[in-house]
Amino acid sequence: MPSTRVLLIAFPLLVVMLFTPHSQIMAAFLALRGAWAAVLAAVVLYGAAHVLRAARLALLAAPALNMHVRTVVLLHFHTAPVSFIVPFKLGELYRWQQLAWLSRNPGGSLLIVLLDRMLDALVLLLALAAVAGFAGRMAPGTMLIAGLLTLATVLGLFVVLVAPGCLHALQAYILQNHSAPRARTLLRFVDASRLAVSSARERLRGNFMLLLFLSAVIWVIESGMLVLLAQQVGGPGSFLPSLFARTLFPQVTDGTTPQVVSLYVLACLLTLLPLWAGATALYLTRIRSPLRSVPAFTPSFSARRTRRLHLRVTAKTL
Repeated sequence: MPSTRVLLIAFPLLVVMLFTPHSQIMAAFLALRGAWAAVLAAVVLYGAAHVLRAARLALLAAPALNMHVRTVVLLHFHTAPVSFIVPFKLGELYRWQQLAWLSRNPGGSLLIVLLDRMLDALVLLLALAAVAGFAGRMAPGTMLIAGLLTLATVLGLFVVLVAPGCLHALQAYILQNHSAPRARTLLRFVDASRLAVSSARERLRGNFMLLLFLSAVIWVIESGMLVLLAQQVGGPGSFLPSLFARTLFPQVTDGTTPQVVSLYVLACLLTLLPLWAGATALYLTRIRSPLRSVPAFTPSFSARRTRRLHLRVTAKTL
């Protein structure tokens, strides 16, 4: 256990140290020139956005993976620096690893992470479509972004609409045709994944508008944070028009965008690192018993298998 605690503290810090653009952070410090009030306001906004992100993850993961809400919230803040700083959202792999480790359900945990990303992708895709429709065109780079967002959305919809039936059919096939120890191990994995995705689907179906509303509010808050930081660099309202122009028309250049990005990274780290320290301290006290009891198999499938095995033994005896 001590080695696990050390790893949970050292790994996020090491990742942040390796992936943080130190030169940009130093440039942001030098460029502040008395703008600390705006940075602190941005810190508050970004903290509020992450509180909503933690609530969204808890709505999805707590019932699906049979975990305590407080444990999921603390896990979110513990993994947030890694998820933020690692490029291409590869930091989400650490969040998946922690969910899988605590829930002992890697398949269900992966599905939860995909659903969480799907909500962000859906909101961003709608916003991008609105901006592109207003501008009347879309640059090739933006087409790639739209394609990735569409892929994430389709994967999430596959999880919600198709995966439960596929997992149910796979489970029935294993029950009917295999009884080896390896098959039982695979059956536990498939059954846990089916339970998780079914619970997440029901939660998403019952709270879809709430989850979508939370996702939209999150991105509105983060957009407001960017506008607030841009006011310290290029004047009120100069950043978002420039950002949209650079997205839709790559030939447009603006020297304020890198400075705003540097300030954004600085404000995010100033938000996440203190939250990470407090959440990790509480997280380490909860990982001893993060779960409620959950059966390895559903009663229906266990009963079906017991009856079938009983019939086979009876037939051989007769």
